Amino acid sequence: MEAFVSGSTPETRNTTTPLVCPNCGAPLEPGAERCAYCGTLFSAARGTARKSGPPPRTAADFGLTTPWLPRLGGLVAVSLYALGWSWEDTRYWLDGRAVAVWLGLLPLWWAGIAFLRRSSRRLVWFAFPLAAILFALHLGLIAWIRGGHLWDDHVGIAAMVAVASAGGWLLGRLGHAAVRRWRLS
Repeated sequence: MEAFVSGSTPETRNTTTPLVCPNCGAPLEPGAERCAYCGTLFSAARGTARKSGPPPRTAADFGLTTPWLPRLGGLVAVSLYALGWSWEDTRYWLDGRAVAVWLGLLPLWWAGIAFLRRSSRRLVWFAFPLAAILFALHLGLIAWIRGGHLWDDHVGIAAMVAVASAGGWLLGRLGHAAVRRWRLS
């Protein structure tokens, strides 16, 4: 298995390179026959990894892998975002109800989805495109409402929404990782 993961023969492989699962990128223990995160089986004799039906449940298993979870998460997030806009006062900005949705409910929702979703560890990086998309969307809507005239406050409002949502996502992923570590101990 080590020859497969590192891409070299056992005699020439670099032992300082950490072993990682070729399927999900999770770190592997030396001599592991199965990835503790995604369940991929390794065959040391053939130097290949193979998937075997649904992997058996391990202590590391935590979260949902259902395909409807991201769709439901996105749909509810769009609904929350629209709710915030329906309450926003576009003359004075930062209506209390809109702020509560954008800086409270929306980040909590993203945290919940990130916490419940079981997938590769790389999912934590979704926070950056999420923030960029929400920043551009929010700033674009403000620019459209204001006829293209933006103030620095508008950029700040868009940045707050983006950072709050990305922060919620990151907190959810950190919580997910903490539960996985606790279950492995």
